[in-house]
Amino acid sequence: MWTRLRRRVAQGLGPLCGLLTGRIARRPARSDCRKRAGCQLGGSGRRSAALLCVAALMLAPVAPPAPARAAVPDRIIIVDDKSYPPFAFLDAGGAPRGITVDLWNLWSRKTGIAVEFHLMEWEAALAAVREGRADVVGGLFRTPEREADFEFTQPLFKIPTGIFFHRDIFGIKNLGDLAGFEVGVIKGDSTEETLRARHPEVHRVAFTGADELVKAAVAGKIKVFVADAPIARFYLS
Repeated sequence: MWTRLRRRVAQGLGPLCGLLTGRIARRPARSDCRKRAGCQLGGSGRRSAALLCVAALMLAPVAPPAPARAAVPDRIIIVDDKSYPPFAFLDAGGAPRGITVDLWNLWSRKTGIAVEFHLMEWEAALAAVREGRADVVGGLFRTPEREADFEFTQPLFKIPTGIFFHRDIFGIKNLGDLAGFEVGVIKGDSTEETLRARHPEVHRVAFTGADELVKAAVAGKIKVFVADAPIARFYLS
């Protein structure tokens, strides 16, 4: 019933603050000791899933001398999309699960620093970090707009983003072919940002999460949507 036009985009779960080696971008210092930096997991679909690492925890021995830093926190708060399987989702009991959760739990065991997870609607997760209510957001595509608020590390994974359309539609090859269609996107997602900036002629229909987006497509409310392929396939299966 649904056809997918695949587009591969660089995406990654960055070098998890010392568990893996690699360059980690830092955010300018602020008074709160919990500084936010991002590990990109991204693409042009939803957000290049990013693990935002805490700059205060990334003190590598090779780093040059720096001014006095705030004490390393004993806990960090991590937020993510509640409907982004297999990276982040809520199980039947409402507990956070997924690859992102597993990686941060491993990081916690290695560092002794506790992690507290809160999974929510994607736009709310972004707002929590921007407003200082959380330290890390998992799953963030790198865009010029977001670089003003977040720092990103090198990507670790590549995740394809796809244009999904009903099988009775022909001729869609790229985002520029979406004019004239109502195109489903996730609210706050990098796809929404990209379409707004580069293809303002496309009529976007925003949903709060991938689950609601795919549900609307299956119900026939929309015939075209853009989403990260593994997550869309999960909900279409």
